[in-house]
Amino acid sequence: MTANMANEQEISLLDILDFFGRHKKTILGAALGAAAISAIVALQQPNIYTATVKIVPVQQTQQTQQTQQTQQTSLLKQVLESGVLEDALVQRFSLMQAYGATSLLDARKALSQSARVKPDKDGSLVIEVDDTEPARATALANAYPEEMDKMTRSLGLSEQARQRALIEMRVTALKADISQVQAALQNALTALRGKESNLVDDKEIIKNLSTLRAEIELVDAANPSLLEVRKDMEKLYDRLGELMKSGLRGVARVKTRAEADYLDKFRQMKYLEALEGLLQKRLKVIQAEETIYAARVIDPAVKPENKSKPRRLLIVTWVTLATTLLVTLLMLLKEALGSLRRENNRIQTKT
Repeated sequence: MTANMANEQEISLLDILDFFGRHKKTILGAALGAAAISAIVALQQPNIYTATVKIVPVQQTQQTQQTQQTQQTSLLKQVLESGVLEDALVQRFSLMQAYGATSLLDARKALSQSARVKPDKDGSLVIEVDDTEPARATALANAYPEEMDKMTRSLGLSEQARQRALIEMRVTALKADISQVQAALQNALTALRGKESNLVDDKEIIKNLSTLRAEIELVDAANPSLLEVRKDMEKLYDRLGELMKSGLRGVARVKTRAEADYLDKFRQMKYLEALEGLLQKRLKVIQAEETIYAARVIDPAVKPENKSKPRRLLIVTWVTLATTLLVTLLMLLKEALGSLRRENNRIQTKT
């Protein structure tokens, strides 16, 4: 049995050598022809240079980074791949002329094929831009985050920026008012001559009422025409009424002039402090919303010195190997069909 297997292997090897011996001119000719043609085509292709820029979403805190990083990265990727941003780049760099496009749509498609936005493992985004000119590839890559910042500001952040500016101005004014009231409160405290402990209940009521008053003012200023806002207002007024009723007993005692003056200054300060605290919270929310579409460049694109495409030697190698394999298979198929035809003729002759 071992001798038979050795004979079969010897015969198979001889058959293979015989096959290549009979068709070597055809196979080698096809391989050399494919190598020559692919080399000519590869040499005619222009050099392509790739520029890369890396950006990360702007984060406010570590907690924000952990909970919103994926969402922010996805949103940034959508913006970077949007037609509005691509049109801006086409206009900015005159890409219709550079790409030989006859329309803005064709130039945009060409840019889409030349640029790629890919998420990285560390949560950043990598923007790659291919171009026949290394300087233009670099400029385009660096322009992506610039145009994204312009677009997001013009499309959605202008109102938020306006609100943030107004709140910041009001917080600054409130801090100045608080400083003045604190000075007046200190003077009123001095006039009490150590009798502040008699006003503990009054101060607690005033503190709660001042917080409610600040909440009511901000809710009412937001948009009082909305039904939901009106419902919130009703709830706040209900709480205010309950506090007023429960505090009547505490404030019923007739106060001295010094006590009344102190409580008045205390009420002013607690109201201003509560209002400032609520505005600071609102400011943080707006700042977080503004950073959803904001990104920071951590690795700007630099002018590439070496081409990235085409890989001419690889092209020639793969085309030559593929052609050699294809011609070999065709020769095998031709011989198989010839053998089948001869076998059919032999059977027909016998019959």
